[in-house]
Amino acid sequence: PGVSTLDEATSIGIEFPHIEHVVRPGVLDYTPQFNEVADFATRRKFDAWRSYYAHLPTIRALREYDALFIIQAPYLAYLSERPYIATHMGGDIWYECSRDDLLGRLQRAAFANANLLIASNPWSFAFARRYGFRNLVCMPTLLDPDDYSPGNPDFRDEWMRETDGDFFVLTTARVDDLFKGSNLALRGFQIFSEKHARARLVLIGWGADVERHSGRIRELGLAGKVIWLRPAGKRRLIRYLRSAHVLLDQFVLGYFGMTALEAIAVGTPVVMRLEEAQYSDFLDAGPPPVLNSSDEAEIASALTALCASKDFLKQAGERNRCWFMRYSGDMAIRERYLDLLTV
Repeated sequence: PGVSTLDEATSIGIEFPHIEHVVRPGVLDYTPQFNEVADFATRRKFDAWRSYYAHLPTIRALREYDALFIIQAPYLAYLSERPYIATHMGGDIWYECSRDDLLGRLQRAAFANANLLIASNPWSFAFARRYGFRNLVCMPTLLDPDDYSPGNPDFRDEWMRETDGDFFVLTTARVDDLFKGSNLALRGFQIFSEKHARARLVLIGWGADVERHSGRIRELGLAGKVIWLRPAGKRRLIRYLRSAHVLLDQFVLGYFGMTALEAIAVGTPVVMRLEEAQYSDFLDAGPPPVLNSSDEAEIASALTALCASKDFLKQAGERNRCWFMRYSGDMAIRERYLDLLTV
């Protein structure tokens, strides 16, 4: 399992409809000449980032707007010469910005020149100091509380019929030992499942270590306890999260991102490693009430506690939803975002 290209996704039946202003990578096989961008770009900037002006169709589309709000690829807004607010999603600020190649220098320039850089994790400020950014403001990551809400476990009956399982542990993060600790998560599940024969691990097949992970699953005798799902859009992902009893996130970095936040929002208990003390001082809502686990023994113990008590499982999910509404779901939080965008 695993999908890494558009061709692979198309070959297994995933459809990508035409969407206005969405440009596919296939158009990026040329570099425009300066006269094609001279109406908005300076010669100096064009020469510095020449190869990235291959995104010209997207840049032109962005220029149709008065201002931009951008994530992951802030350089598109930077090259568009429009006012923009940026936020980050993880590797774009701590990995890509640390590189001393063209992409790294461009990402740093793009974040530094944003009118505002919204940060939602404690470590973002450490990286900002390292790169010399002076435009950060702390704001929570917004999710629509109506879309990301508790609901029916649509897929659970299907999973039960297919595998004879009765407790489903979902992982939606990419399979990556170095940055996500996928190997620890798998070992923790194995220890837990030795005493819970009908527990099932539900995986989405993507990430750098998918093949290695598949081999480990066979070696550990877990093949009959694993359900592989194809990558999905957000609406289907929400249904996966509602259908699982618990989410296993990551066990290396100690900070939550979209993977954990989506599960927290729908009221699914989360097991992960978290730097709780940093979040206590950083967020008005305090740290999310995840089951903090750093190694395979702690992961197994957390899963055992959730599986052993329906009341504890329910309470863990309810605590997550209540925290999410304080963190990101309240109308006052959205109004703060609107104030920033207006300014």
